[in-house]
Amino acid sequence: MLFLVVVLVLRPVGVFLSTRGSELNFREKVFISWVGPRGIVAAGIASLFGLRLSLDGVAEAHWITPLVFMIVLGTVLVNATTARWLAKVLNVIQAASDGILMIGSNLASRFLAQYLNERQRHVILVDNNAVSIQEARKSGLEAVQANIFTEDLNDHFEMLDMGYLMAMTSNSQLNKFAIQSMASSFGENGTFQLPPSQEVREGKCDPTSLFAPYADFVSLTEVVRDYPEYHEIPVSGIDGTLALTKAMQPGLQIPVFYRDKMNNLRIFPASVDTLRQMPEPVKLIYVGKKLEVQAQETKPTVEITRD
Repeated sequence: MLFLVVVLVLRPVGVFLSTRGSELNFREKVFISWVGPRGIVAAGIASLFGLRLSLDGVAEAHWITPLVFMIVLGTVLVNATTARWLAKVLNVIQAASDGILMIGSNLASRFLAQYLNERQRHVILVDNNAVSIQEARKSGLEAVQANIFTEDLNDHFEMLDMGYLMAMTSNSQLNKFAIQSMASSFGENGTFQLPPSQEVREGKCDPTSLFAPYADFVSLTEVVRDYPEYHEIPVSGIDGTLALTKAMQPGLQIPVFYRDKMNNLRIFPASVDTLRQMPEPVKLIYVGKKLEVQAQETKPTVEITRD
């Protein structure tokens, strides 16, 4: 009986009283009442006071410690095994982790984030540079100042839906560190990085490389600076996409995203093998100088306009 009173009455009352005036809705408060942290403090205090009261001769004091431990163990077992089911019933569970975490708040990152943000994708920029973070926030972007070498980004509640990770700094070692150390937390749907310039010059293409085999931090920044425009072109699957990207030139155009048959916006990988493992593109999105495309039945003819 005491167990039921604690779980079904005392804990909910405590949660609802302490969350008055908060932004939590009724369903969220109910869920917190069921799975909220409990046990450590209560068990410690119970052990201390139970022993002290027993030594002082208080009747039935020896029941305090086992009673508290019974409640702690019971709530942990019951709540933990039913938490996911209750979250679905109350509709407080996250449906999909399609947010994008960008490491680096430079010009190119902010430009790409703005595009995604305008299309209702949750994007968060992370950088240790206060000026870059301030520039991002001035543009209406969500940005967090943090040092990924020393800080745990899992502590940031707003990053719970980050399912994609894009490391886009000028420091290739930092990019590699980011995807190696943070992929399990923020890269369940995809992990990408801007490759080192040396690897780009040598023609190397890692499965995690972003955008195009010729795209590195310098080339992306130059294209965004010189031609800050987005363009969308319909493509006939992966083969049509590859034909179009081959017509693009470094310094003029870089593919960055694409839409699949379900109209989902996806990150464009530099690796052809990675692209073939992803849903088939129907629209290619690139940044840079506009391409003049004349569609034909066999394959697209692409002409590059020049000033």
